[in-house]
Order: sequence, then structure tokens, then C-alpha cells
Amino acid sequence: MSAERDNAPIGNPFSPIAVATPMGVGEITVETTVETEPFRQVRGCLDAYIRESVGQGNTVVVLGEHGTGKTHTAVSLVRSVAHLPITSSYLAASTTFRETYLHLMQELGVETFVDLVAALQADVVADVESLSPSAPELPSSLERKLREFISDRALVSVLMLLLRADLRTAAWDWLNGHLPDEHLRERGITWAIDSEVAALEAMASIAQLHGALRRKLLIVLDEVEVLRLSAFRTLLEVVSASGVMLVLLGVPDLLDQLGADVRQRIGQVIVLTPFGVSDVRALIEQSQGVTTGHYRLEPFTEEAVSHLVELSSGNVRTVIRLCHEAFRRATAASVPAGVVLVDQVARDTLPALEAVTEPPAGRFGVQEKSDVEWTTDTPTEIDLLKRDALAEVLATRITETRLRHPDTSLIVHVDGEWGAGKSTLLGLLGRRLTGAGLLVTPFDAWQQSRLSPPWWALLTAVRNAIVQDRGWWARRWLNLKELAARARRSGAPFVLSAILLVLCAGGIGLLVRAVVGTPQPGSEWLKVVLAAIAAVGVLWPGVRVAGRVLLWDSAGGARLFEQTGANPMGRVAEHFDWLLRQTGKPVVLLVDDLDRCKHDYVVEVLEAVQTLLRDAHGPAGTSRAAYVVVSADGYWLRQSFTTAYAEFDSDGRQAAGPLGYQFMDKLFQLTVPMPALGHTARQRLLGHLLDVSDGEEDLRKTAAAVEAMDRIQAAAGDEGRILAALNAVTEPEVRDAVAVDAVRAVAAPETQANTEHMLRKFAPLIGGNPREIKLFLNTYSILRAVRTLEGNTPETGLLALWAALRVRWPAVADHLQRKPGAVLGIREPQWSAEVFPEHLLDVVRSAELRAVVSDPVHGPLTEDAVRRCCGTD
Repeated sequence: MSAERDNAPIGNPFSPIAVATPMGVGEITVETTVETEPFRQVRGCLDAYIRESVGQGNTVVVLGEHGTGKTHTAVSLVRSVAHLPITSSYLAASTTFRETYLHLMQELGVETFVDLVAALQADVVADVESLSPSAPELPSSLERKLREFISDRALVSVLMLLLRADLRTAAWDWLNGHLPDEHLRERGITWAIDSEVAALEAMASIAQLHGALRRKLLIVLDEVEVLRLSAFRTLLEVVSASGVMLVLLGVPDLLDQLGADVRQRIGQVIVLTPFGVSDVRALIEQSQGVTTGHYRLEPFTEEAVSHLVELSSGNVRTVIRLCHEAFRRATAASVPAGVVLVDQVARDTLPALEAVTEPPAGRFGVQEKSDVEWTTDTPTEIDLLKRDALAEVLATRITETRLRHPDTSLIVHVDGEWGAGKSTLLGLLGRRLTGAGLLVTPFDAWQQSRLSPPWWALLTAVRNAIVQDRGWWARRWLNLKELAARARRSGAPFVLSAILLVLCAGGIGLLVRAVVGTPQPGSEWLKVVLAAIAAVGVLWPGVRVAGRVLLWDSAGGARLFEQTGANPMGRVAEHFDWLLRQTGKPVVLLVDDLDRCKHDYVVEVLEAVQTLLRDAHGPAGTSRAAYVVVSADGYWLRQSFTTAYAEFDSDGRQAAGPLGYQFMDKLFQLTVPMPALGHTARQRLLGHLLDVSDGEEDLRKTAAAVEAMDRIQAAAGDEGRILAALNAVTEPEVRDAVAVDAVRAVAAPETQANTEHMLRKFAPLIGGNPREIKLFLNTYSILRAVRTLEGNTPETGLLALWAALRVRWPAVADHLQRKPGAVLGIREPQWSAEVFPEHLLDVVRSAELRAVVSDPVHGPLTEDAVRRCCGTD
């Protein structure tokens, strides 16, 4: 094999979709940044802001056509200050200031505001010598300090409440636009941040709070062309006065929308220009360098680079798509990517070569594609199916659990078949939880399935995440502490081996010193040095071997550790709890692709999760909660347990169904079904794959959508009114466009509280088991969110009956989900044998199940009702 072939690139360095996202995947990867002159101007503005003293704000507008790299520029700015003491946030601008403000709050997270208020309180204590952190007059002093730059008393009061752990959730909910709860109402706070004016004032207060603490704040607003701009004058004034850097990104006609009076308050306008030949060459070389370590132009030729610019008119997105396909074909055929190949790629992948080189006939003309690009089955970070709203609901549930029950772990199951989008949902959830201040640890079970035992892989993943979240010195110190902790738990074998190693090393050192004896000057030093070298030469490899074998620093060492002592897993669990207590952030483990693993490995992973994360193992009052989200097909998990414990499940006639259901019921506190892919969602997905815009933003601006959003907002706290507002929208496309607003409304804390109070009347149908009651409430709330996201609004009573059935008889619920018509066999037992399998007949004929299905007040559960409740077409 030739040297050229040996150095061939591994993998395609160019993105197939060429769309930048805040997670760093897309148009140009974060590491691949071609520093054009406009980019250097933008970065220069940021560098100047960093160097300037606090208090010097600035507004920069970055303009460019679609595909010119605006979003990549924004992402690069935010990531470039990640290591600096600067608060930064990237936001895709929404249709209203209130939505933009709410997104900003989610990006910054509650911990940011707690830190800000705590820092201000520390400043107050430092300014007044006689004041101590426990002084009773401290709250009034802090309030006076906040009132110096925040005029609204309610906002000042809520910010102060963030310092109280018992009221932090209520304060944070209010800051996120929810109605005040009873604790806030008792303090005279009766309104919510539910208008443009209130959101703008709150956003201004955030900026002023940073300014008061002499902290810098970078806010990047992308896609500003869809933002309502009437209040921009006030926003820019706040930016200038508070020392905030605001970067607005939009299309070139954004300046016309801003108006002359607003433009006067903009520090600088920068226009992104198309790529030239040198830029495309740099893009190719850097992309390959980042991916393979070889910064080179091959397989592209010099002539091909010029042709790429000509075909694409310098549009970055088009250049990357052409490079992706040309690179694939060239490497597959082992030929250069010359002009002929690039030209053929353009004809195959672009709508038409003429459409690239000539302008379209009309402003709103639509060009049909001559071919459809290949798509991959990898998780996407582009939310085509509104999964981010479901991720928001899950993130809220986890953060609420953390704040209200900090010692309680939570294990969530995301249930769906292969290809349902579970991995995409996990990615969106991870991004939200990271923004909320949690330490997210991805764990790909399929990739780790060859490493045994599973607990060692889980422990290693969490340990690495905790270590990587620290600075250089802190990492080394934690590694030393953890080494000592593991040695302590390994006990006598490690201590004995360490003593033997020290004795062996000392003996070798003395032997070398005796052998190398000479009367020449300096011989004593030589003997000492050689003895030390010999001792270290024996001791260091010995310590490494002992660590890997006896301190379970390898998979083999972990297996050996399992065979030592009476309770090895108890010691591992204690060490896991010790690890969790070493970080100031709650740990979230995202387990993906478990349904691609063998049955025995599935059971071992879930049992390890139960043993290590669910149960508390530290000293009383010191254990740290952890949160786990397992993404897998529920059928595969149940079959894994049924297979592993087949000897204990001879007939599968337990009340809760086969044994697999009982294990699932014990393990997970919450099961989240993936939303069904309805007609509108399928159209939207297909339109994206065909590169045809679905015009969703236009739909959200229609009179019907605006009216529905207003009614949903006005109905906050009342689930029935929220669903009625969504039902009032008759057009399916418009209804789908506003479904996310309804999901946020039904998942809001005040709505949840009212709904849970209303659901208490269903307690007789659930039984007296407290765990089942809690599971029923969790199941109802998540089903309501998922069904609403689908635009599906079954009545509260019907969905409550279905949730009760889902909790008490999960095997029956799964059968009805597959065959909704079988519900007739429950209401009329004479038909049960015709529509249910034999092992479910005893359960199906029970009077308790029939009472739920045939409830005369809220039911009955008919075939149509079952379809609506479980999202079946």
C-alpha cells in the first residue's frame, strides 16, 4: 500500500446537511472556522468588549443571506468565551420578546441567578463592616442594593427569594413566566411576566444585575428577522447602560425593519460576504485537518476549488454540500475530485446547474429538485418533529425533582420503537439539562456492551464526566482523592500488594547500591542515584499493575474485584455515592441504545443502575441524588427480564402482567412514550428532507394561530381551558403549529398543581398503594404532554382512566394499544377470549378492570377513546 493511501482521510470531513447548530454540528464544525474579513471584524468587536472595562456595552448587527454562515459565527462567538468569566447565551429569536426572554432564562439557568444574587449579597456584607451574613438586617440591605438598579419591587423580591432553598422553585417558576404561587401571592406578587413590556423589563433587569456586579454578558440573537422590533430602542438603551454585548444576526433587509432611530444606537454593522477561492481552499484544508490531522487540499484540485466557487456563487452551505458529495465519490473511486467530478456532483445534488448559476425567475419561485439527497439514520439536532417541547417537559420534571426533593433519585424510561427519535430526544434533553446547570453524562450501551461488568463502564463514564468538568489542578487532586478512596475500599489485597512492592523496590535498591561499590570520588552519589532508579523502575510499573487489577481501574480488575470480599457491590455503590458528592452539580446519566444489546447485558445494566444510582449508600443525610434517563424499546426491556428470570415466571399470570412488567414497574418512576408521527408531522419531515419549506413561522403568524396562542396564555393554570383553546383551532396545520404553546401551558407548575388536585377523585380506581398513586399522577401528566404535542386532546376523565389502566394493568394496556378494538372484550366478557391472549384472560375478566373501563361518569373507554388516549392512528 502506498504512502499516499496510508495517509488517506478517515471519514467524510464535510457535513451532509451543512446547517450550523449551537451544539457545534453543521455548516462548518466549530473547529473549522475560515477567518474571512467579516468574521475577523465580528471577533474584533468581541475582543474589544472583553478588553474594555465593565460598563461599556455594545450592539453589533451581523447580516447575511441564508447559508452564509451567520449561525456558525454566532456559535463560534459563544464558544470562544466559554473559558472566560463571561456569561454568554445563544438564542434563536422568537416571534415575541417574551418568548425570547423565556429562552434566555432557560439558557442561563437558575444557578446563574442564584450566583448573581449571592455575589451581590456578599458585596453588601463587604461594604458594611458591622454586617454579617447572618445579620437580621441583611435582607433589607440587599433589597436596597437591588432597588438601586431594578425599579420593580416584585422582581426585586423574587430575586431575593432565590437565596431561599424552600422558595427557589416558586421564584424561578415566576421568573420563567408562570403565575405566582401562594407563597409569592402572600408577599404581594400578583402578576406574571406575561407581556412584551414585562419581558423587556425583566430582560433589562438581567442586564443591569450583571452590570451592577461588574460582570460581562454576551447575548447572541439569531434569526432576528422574525422578531417584533417595536421595543428595540429600549433594549439597545439598556445594553449601552448595563455593559452588555448584544449581537443580532439576520438577513440584509433587517436594517430596514429596525428603522433609522434604532440604527443610530447600533455600534457596528457587519455584512458576511460570499466565499472566494482562497476561503474555499482554507475550508477544505482545515476541515480535513480537524478530522484527520492532515491539512491538505487533496483529493480536490486547484481547478476544482475555483469551479466550486463558480457553481455555488460563494454560498458556504452550498460549497460544503458539494464538497461532502465530491469527497465521498472521489475517495470511493480513488480518483481526484477535479472539475469534471465536481460538475457532475453539482448536476446531481443541486436543483439544477442553471438554478445555481442563474437567479430564479420570480422572488417567490420554487425550484424542484432533480434528485433527493441521501439521509442518514443518525440522531439529528434539528428539531423537525417538535421533540424539543417534550425535552423541555422532561427537563422541567427533573429540575423540579432536584429542587423539591434533592435526596431523591429519578429514573425515567423513554419508550419507543427503533427509529422513533429517542436518541434525538436524548440529545435535546441533554442540551437543556446542561443549560440548567446539571452535569450530563451520555452512555451508549451498545458501544459499551463488550465491556463487562456493566457497573464498571457506568462508573467510568460518570467519573470521567466529573473529572472533565474541573480545571487542570482540580482534576489531578480529584484523581488522587479517588485513588485513595478506591484503595480504602479495596482493602487488604491492595495494602498487602503495596507493602510487597515497597519491600521489593527497597531490596533491589540496596542490592544495586552494594554491587556498584567503588572507591572513586562521587561513588556514593552514583550508588544512591542507581538505587533510586532501580527502585522506581520496579515500584511504578508495580503500582500501575496493582491499580488496574486491585483498584478496578480496568474491566479485568473490576471482574476480579467482584470475586473478592463478601459484599463487593456494596463497596462499589458507596464509592459511586462518594463520586457524586465530589461535584457541585447534579449528575444526569443518559443511557441510549440499550434495546440493541443482548438480554443478559440489558438486565445487568438496569440492575447496576438500580443498585448504584437509585438507592442511597452514603452516610445519613449525605447521599447525593442522581438522575437517569434510559432510552429503549419497552418490549425489549420486558423480554430481557422475562428471559433472564424465566424460571420464576412459569405462567405469566401475575396481576401486573408477566414478570418483565413487574421489573419495569419497580425500576422506573416515569415512562415517557414517544409522540406518534401524525399526518402533519410526516408532511413537515418530508418537506425538510426534500428541502421544501413548510412555512411554519408564517402559520404561527396567522390570525387563527395568534388568537389560539392568546387564549392558551390566558388559560394558564386551567388544563380544560388550555385544551379547549387548542381544540378551537380547526385547521390541522395551524393546530400543529401552536401545539408547543399548549404543551408548555399544560406542563406549567400551576397547571400541574390544579390538575393533580382534580385527579384525586380517581383515587378509588387506583387502589390504596401510595406508589401507584404517585405513578398514576406522573403517567397522566406525561401522557397529557405527549398527546397535546400531537395535537390530540382526549378529555381529562378519559385520559385519567387510561392512565389508571396503564399503571395497574400495563400488559393489558399494551395489548389495547396494538388492538384498540379489543376493549370490547373487557366491557363484555363473553368476547374476551376472542380478542385477548390466554395469559391475560384472568386479568381481563376481573371486576376491577371492568370498573375502570366502564366508568359511568368519565367513561366508558371505547375503541375510539383508546386510540385517542394512546396516540394510535
